Amino acid sequence: MKATVDDGRCRGHGVCTTICPEVFALNDDGYAEVIVDEVPDGLAD
Repeated sequence: MKATVDDGRCRGHGVCTTICPEVFALNDDGYAEVIVDEVPDGLAD
């Protein structure tokens, strides 16, 4: 499974990075970005 960030909907609140820091991080502009190519097993839910 691959994760994506919808740049048009991301508001930079960091919810995704709080919920799943293994997959998401905030970039220098404060918006989410995906930091892995594939979502690790067990995190897809």
